[in-house]
Amino acid sequence: MLEGRSVAGIITSLSNNKKLLKSKKLLEKQNLKDTEGKSSLKEASDEELLQIRKK
Repeated sequence: MLEGRSVAGIITSLSNNKKLLKSKKLLEKQNLKDTEGKSSLKEASDEELLQIRKK
């Protein structure tokens, strides 16, 4: 049933996975806060669009 793993190893693995999930969620929240209402992209003019299409 345990397939050669100790119970302590399983518990450690589960707690490490929980820590990784928490840090990922915090990072996603931080990214959402940074991008609310802001756009780092600028509008391209018609001339710039034509130059891009020619390439």
